[in-house]
Amino acid sequence: MRRPSWFLKGTRKLLALFVVGGCFLYILKLRFGPEECDRTKMPYVDLNRVRRAQQYASAALQEQCRPSYVKKEMGKLFADKYNMEISPFVRKNINEDEALFKYEPPFGFHKFFDKLK
Repeated sequence: MRRPSWFLKGTRKLLALFVVGGCFLYILKLRFGPEECDRTKMPYVDLNRVRRAQQYASAALQEQCRPSYVKKEMGKLFADKYNMEISPFVRKNINEDEALFKYEPPFGFHKFFDKLK
């Protein structure tokens, strides 16, 4: 079966390629483009809860620092795992425990030996 002699010649061929390419680019734009702010897709956050959290944060920032509070709360939360007498912070002689300077923070004080002295 032969094609007609006028099938996609010259400018018609270019026009068809531009239309198909434009449709392809439009489909890509729709699929990968930025989404608009849709309230139905956003998770609902109670505004009263947000206000309470902000009030709590501002009240906590205005309070005085209580050093014993953290020690007590850590003792309650991690009674089996948390040692109340952590040696590098209780003793002033840091030279006794060389394992502290073997690892990098947060597990040790590697590279900070001079600063701690």
